[in-house]
Amino acid sequence: MSHYNLALKYNSSEGQFFYNRALVKSRLDKVEEAIEDYTKALEFMSSTDQDHKYQAFFNKGICLRRIGKLEKSIEDFKEAIKMRNDKPSAHNNLGLSYFENQEFEEALVHYGKAISIEPSSTHY
Repeated sequence: MSHYNLALKYNSSEGQFFYNRALVKSRLDKVEEAIEDYTKALEFMSSTDQDHKYQAFFNKGICLRRIGKLEKSIEDFKEAIKMRNDKPSAHNNLGLSYFENQEFEEALVHYGKAISIEPSSTHY
């Protein structure tokens, strides 16, 4: 993580550095710090960098769910799905956030979407 801190010291507007540091923080269970870095990454990533923006929204959504911020988690998964509607894991994770938020009908819709994209035991 110190390498990303150093990189950001010299270039504090590089979205990829924030994104990579967020990945590390998430693995170290520094979830709230990871959320901050994903937010910064999204702020600085170019609009053409859709793959990394998708991943940032997706990973941020997972982190938000981990700390119980379900409404915000749902918002981020919806943003990820706007970018990549073909990703079953995004629909499945949105379903998980809806389920934990006791919005069972919405959860079923997104579980079903994940299954229709990729029939997998993970989604069932």
